[in-house]
Amino acid sequence: MASRVIMPKLTDSMEEGVVVKWRKQEGDRVESGDVLAEIETDKAVMDLEAFASGTLRKILVPEGTTVRSGALIGVIAEPDEDIQGLLKETPEPAKKAAAEKEEAVKEEAVKEEASVSTEEGEATASPRVRTLARQHGIDLKKVKGSGPSGRIVERDLEPFLPSAGSSPGAVPIGRDQIKQHGPTPAQETPAQAAGGKIAGEKVGEGPLSAEVEEVPLSQIRKAIARITTQSKAPIPHFYITSEVDMGEAMRIVEESKSSRSPISINHLVITASARALRLHSGINASFAGDKIRVWSRIDIGIAVALEDGLIVPVVRDCGSKSLTEIAEEERALVQRTRNRELKPEEYTGATFLISNLGMYDVENFIAVILPPAAAALAVGSVRDVPVVRNERVDVGRRMKLTLSCDHRVIDGVAGAKFLQTLKQELEHPLPFLPPQGGG
Repeated sequence: MASRVIMPKLTDSMEEGVVVKWRKQEGDRVESGDVLAEIETDKAVMDLEAFASGTLRKILVPEGTTVRSGALIGVIAEPDEDIQGLLKETPEPAKKAAAEKEEAVKEEAVKEEASVSTEEGEATASPRVRTLARQHGIDLKKVKGSGPSGRIVERDLEPFLPSAGSSPGAVPIGRDQIKQHGPTPAQETPAQAAGGKIAGEKVGEGPLSAEVEEVPLSQIRKAIARITTQSKAPIPHFYITSEVDMGEAMRIVEESKSSRSPISINHLVITASARALRLHSGINASFAGDKIRVWSRIDIGIAVALEDGLIVPVVRDCGSKSLTEIAEEERALVQRTRNRELKPEEYTGATFLISNLGMYDVENFIAVILPPAAAALAVGSVRDVPVVRNERVDVGRRMKLTLSCDHRVIDGVAGAKFLQTLKQELEHPLPFLPPQGGG
């Protein structure tokens, strides 16, 4: 019997996937459990396995195509079996639908930018052309339009614009103007801020030529856009910040560098958070409509940055693990995350979240809460700062922690007490370490 191969919904947040590579080709024999293709989800690249045996009779989606979850992408059947009925179900790939939608938006934009006469007898022009004309004192009635139906377009204004070198104040809008005056903050890209050229800029073109590079959203970036919007809008966030003395913690980090299992600040923060959550179980909780779920197991998600976004792998059951166990598991999770090898169960269901930007010299920031968690901890950098000890100024090592709380679950005092305990755990981390020596 013919079997449908569909784009799976591998996670709750997955709405579409990309067929990265077909591991089987049309005509190949397939056994149940064989890997048919590699699928890029919003978190990782995963194997798509066959659920039936037979011949891969038809591949409906080429490699590199984005397809909605649940869409038919292939058919497995016996060599002589009729599959025409299944082929009629072939949906339109999401990529093509998105392109058509984009084209429709562009057509609508052209309509909205359609020429409008503001005075009787005045030539028609788009809003941008009118703005350019006003800035340079050009009477549009004297300009002959070369666009559709005589509409005035930007190139029609070139004869009326002064040359770039004739007057310091009269620089046409476009690449030259951006180069002289710099882009606005909204226009500036990270590459420009670092001294790079404008993305998409074509050197040598006319003064009115200015282009921008459009980068398609990756599956990870689409998921981030969707999930954070769904999180930030409905969840009433509030924030609490505390400063921690990291002198003793940094001593442990430094001393462990030569060991077989070095300890990082992240490992200490995860361990300390787990210990604090055991004492403040109301923070290890979730909002569930008309009730609050308090989790007995402490599953801590850690934000890991990738080139096209971030993923939050989860260190499970942190409350029952030692610092060494947490360190080893965290290292393995981070490595699998960067290799895009995570399984869905390894990046879902965190009951508490940690995001650390300290390695980027960020003093403090706030993190967005991602359900089902009701709290997220933002970790800043460890800084050498002046502190007062015994009535004299000394150098201390300090780190700022900011706790984001879901006010539907956590009140200010509860959040403050948790942060107070977390601070004490980090300032006195020796109980984290295994006993030295032994009989």
